[in-house]
Amino acid sequence: LMGFDPNLTIFITGIGTILFFLITGGRLPSYLGSSFAFIGAVVAVTGYSGVGTNPNIGLALGGTIACGIVYALIGLLVMKTGTNWIEKLMPPVVTGVIVMIIGLHLAPV
Repeated sequence: LMGFDPNLTIFITGIGTILFFLITGGRLPSYLGSSFAFIGAVVAVTGYSGVGTNPNIGLALGGTIACGIVYALIGLLVMKTGTNWIEKLMPPVVTGVIVMIIGLHLAPV
């Protein structure tokens, strides 16, 4: 969907999953992995048409790394302050609808 090599993507996600379980000691039940949240951003920024390898892969990877850094900073903030502010900012009715819209949009693909 983003023009990345599928073998490399699955390999890196596997490494991320192993690191996640080693770092958390298996205490958390889920791992973000290769989030669908990046698909729209990568396609919009790189202008990828969905055919062949993405010619702007460097730009896409740079943006993905930047998002990872933002995720890590938010994770540190949540560790310091707790989750109450997230639940007020994005209640279950909001997050549920967002997940549903993403799923419905990707269903034809």
